[in-house]
Amino acid sequence: MKWILRPTLENKMIAVSERGLTSAQWSVYNTDTKRTRYSSEPTSDITAVTVVVDGFALLQKDTAGITSTATRSFTAGGMVFTQIDGRGNASTTVTDTAGRSLSVTDAAGNQPRVKKTCQALQLLVLRILQLRMTPLIMLKSVWTLWML
Repeated sequence: MKWILRPTLENKMIAVSERGLTSAQWSVYNTDTKRTRYSSEPTSDITAVTVVVDGFALLQKDTAGITSTATRSFTAGGMVFTQIDGRGNASTTVTDTAGRSLSVTDAAGNQPRVKKTCQALQLLVLRILQLRMTPLIMLKSVWTLWML
């Protein structure tokens, strides 16, 4: 005998406006870690859907029918997070094991500046203390690093 698991309803809310328009929101558990949230509005025939696994939204479709997806993969040094919008443009963020952004690449391939990690700033402060810099020189050094 093969067991078939059916989705389990988590919650459901139905709202009726003063004009008699009905909207609904509900969530179901598909598997142990996968939850799907639905939302319908009276202004659209399309039901919005969000698929969440372990608290991470993998797929989002709004009531206009625009779908965006996201993936994440874990590496020894942290996580790689990729998001693809409704037009197919992908942006990628690489983080360290503490969740700090190491690099960000937008859909055009640009890499805007990412703030330096706490470790780099700590090393700079230690170096400044070793060199016994005056406060003005120290401030210039921190500003220069921050602007890199």
